[in-house]
Amino acid sequence: MSASTVEVKIIDGGRGIRLVSQGAVTGETFVRVHQAVADAAPGVIDDVRYWFSDHSLLSAVHLRGMDAAAVAEVGLRLVERLPHLVVVNLARGDLEYGMLRVWEARSAGHGWPTETVRRAEEVAPALERLLGEAVDPFSPDVLQTLVRR
Repeated sequence: MSASTVEVKIIDGGRGIRLVSQGAVTGETFVRVHQAVADAAPGVIDDVRYWFSDHSLLSAVHLRGMDAAAVAEVGLRLVERLPHLVVVNLARGDLEYGMLRVWEARSAGHGWPTETVRRAEEVAPALERLLGEAVDPFSPDVLQTLVRR
């Protein structure tokens, strides 16, 4: 398996979270990353309104059924912390896009409006549709790096 990283940053004046994954990533890594965000100290993620997951640099995903279930479970913990979140996923590859569409369907019970797109230029308009306001998901304004694995 090639080298991989998953990094989560608070961006855009504290209004957004940007997760960037690259290389070959395992389901276990995704679970640990989402758990770390859910376990963030009080006040760290409380003002976040959107989550942008950029999976456009993935070369492979090694995901077992139990990993998908664990990601969904930790997602429920995140819902408790961030009930009004909107989510946009960026995935260029067919496999990643399909997996994120499945996640989108499975997570519908979370109550987070979610879109999965294939091109970077679709991200900001999707977030604007979901939030009702313009945001900068590619903002260089990084307040804090929450996780790097």
